[in-house]
Amino acid sequence: MEISKPSKSFPNISAEAIHSPVKSPEPPSSITNDPEKGIVVAPTLSCRAHSPSLNPILTIISSFALTLSTWGFYNSTGILLSHLSVHLLPNTPLPILSLIPALNILFTLLLFFPLGPIYDTYGPLPLLIPGSLIYIFSLLLLSICSSLFHFLLVYGALSAIGMALLCTVANAMLNTFEGTGYRGLATGIALVGNPTGGIIFTFVFQAVLESLEWGDAMRIVAGSVGVLIAVGFLAFLPFEGMRKGGTRSEYGHRGQDGDYDASTASTNTRNEAPWWKFWHEKKVEGDWSLLRDRRFLWCMAGISLFEFVLVGAIGLLPTYALQQGFSTSVSFNVVAIINAGSILGRLLSGPLSDHLGPYNTVLLCLIFISLLANFAFFLPTSLLSHSSSSTSLIFFYLYASLSGLGSGAVMSAAPLCIAALCPSHVYARWWGASQVGVAIAYVSPFLFRNFPSLQYPSHLDSREQSQILTLSQHRCFLSVPLASIILSRVAPSLFISFFGFVIFLSGLAFALARWEVLGRGWMWKIRV
Repeated sequence: MEISKPSKSFPNISAEAIHSPVKSPEPPSSITNDPEKGIVVAPTLSCRAHSPSLNPILTIISSFALTLSTWGFYNSTGILLSHLSVHLLPNTPLPILSLIPALNILFTLLLFFPLGPIYDTYGPLPLLIPGSLIYIFSLLLLSICSSLFHFLLVYGALSAIGMALLCTVANAMLNTFEGTGYRGLATGIALVGNPTGGIIFTFVFQAVLESLEWGDAMRIVAGSVGVLIAVGFLAFLPFEGMRKGGTRSEYGHRGQDGDYDASTASTNTRNEAPWWKFWHEKKVEGDWSLLRDRRFLWCMAGISLFEFVLVGAIGLLPTYALQQGFSTSVSFNVVAIINAGSILGRLLSGPLSDHLGPYNTVLLCLIFISLLANFAFFLPTSLLSHSSSSTSLIFFYLYASLSGLGSGAVMSAAPLCIAALCPSHVYARWWGASQVGVAIAYVSPFLFRNFPSLQYPSHLDSREQSQILTLSQHRCFLSVPLASIILSRVAPSLFISFFGFVIFLSGLAFALARWEVLGRGWMWKIRV
């Protein structure tokens, strides 16, 4: 397995020469030789709908649409909580109300673990079709929910199942770009759907909830999500004209004499039967040796620690802004700035990963963007006096933009770090397992029933306080409650320093993963 393709400034290195990766069972090859033409060709398959389209544009569009309809929708649930706390469930405490999306994200992350091997074995359609039906049906059921139990059951559990199925496909289908030289670019573009959806659905919810009843508004939103999911099916339609040419990954790499090398061809045999008979093809293999791979464990630790910061410190920025005396508009503006920075970070991180390598990209972004922004711009906002409010506001906006840029870049390169560790035919399994560490940061004993009451300025009414808190509190079980405890009981400077230290630990974990990848050695100018 190669760590990455060679570039002008970073030499290529073979992973087998320095480290023996975890062995995964190779599927039997379906390649046949055509002696008349002197090339290696793939056999005619009875159903090509298991794999994404050979058209890379359709694959990116489909992944983007699925990401936008799932993660993008989830990122706007703060608006939903605000509406529920004021209109439908006004007597429910906000910490209890926040369990609705918290359960959703917890179940979604945990379900990635068993769904990854299913994708690797049977392909995307056995996940995509039921996931689409379950997810849209759950959003339609939200229109008739009226109690806390209904919302916990429908959005907290049922919607999480559909979301996990769709997100597994949206991420794993990008593995078709492995070896093309622009997988990072494709991943960055597709993952832009996450913050873009948060912006779009926020405006959609504000528009429909102000003019329509809850039931009608949710049915319109469910219809919009259905359209996006329909776009997500484009890459799996049997467009014969788009599939005749084949790809380098299917036929193998072309040599100087024009022939193809069978040793570099794809060994995907998932497409030998119609998708609805997938259970007759093969059984899911229970190979979890990756959990003993130190490279994987360090990489998972780095991702989990950074997610902890992402939903803890960055998630509480609206609340922090109010406690520092900024206006309500600043609290809302900072969310938009973070999303805009995240979009830019995801777009830039992909090509940078293709050129420098994903681990180098993550370390550069953590050190020179996230860590620097935390101590150079965020920390001064807690130390400047109220007489320097304009300077403090400038620093605050600079931190919001840089933190969004850094978080988007790291989250876009994280899947590439996982892909660099494993064979392409088991990528979904490795990626799903890596999300278990992220899910751990979302769990808290007894769900933090003694959640601290944050103090807001007296001029804010209960509705404004609810809107501000729900912008962040829906994110998770552990990091936001823990961050709230720190923010309410210690000085803001200590709050910022704590999460700066967690960013440092995340970078250290990624550095150790890189060290393990290089055979427990360290080389600076190498693309990895």
